[in-house]
Amino acid sequence: RLRERGACLCPTLVVLDDLEAIAFEQTRQQQGLQEIPEPMKAAIRRMISAMEAVSRLCVRILAAERVRLLVGQDGCDPSATAREMRRMAACGVPAVEILRGATLYPAEWLGADGRLGSIAPGKQADLVLLEADPLEEIGRVEAIVAVICRGRVALPANPRSTADPGR
Repeated sequence: RLRERGACLCPTLVVLDDLEAIAFEQTRQQQGLQEIPEPMKAAIRRMISAMEAVSRLCVRILAAERVRLLVGQDGCDPSATAREMRRMAACGVPAVEILRGATLYPAEWLGADGRLGSIAPGKQADLVLLEADPLEEIGRVEAIVAVICRGRVALPANPRSTADPGR
């Protein structure tokens, strides 16, 4: 039904990255402990592991059912977007769908796909030029050569990029 209705879902798997540390700290504070006993830590780890497994399973099922998945990360750290993309790929989401989930699907969801979300004459376009094809390996989205924003080229776009900006 989600696919039939054109629903978009944003799994935001990356929020699980720091969950163990957050759970430990909250438990420590709530229990008034200096240090959490190892059996309690083990229980927290099991719960988090189960949450991660359920999240991965849900994303795998939704992707197999061709439900549109958005790429989100609930923060302002650009590297979290790439981590989210890698997590989605690990769940079996095809790279082309991940890229659509970061571009076209959000524009459609916002009702702005007439002017955003894809490259076409008359549309606004900020572009990211990459060293290699992210369809072969989604992690390649981090190897940015240049960003074209409002018609201007910004170099280097990513300090971790190994690209030669003169190319």
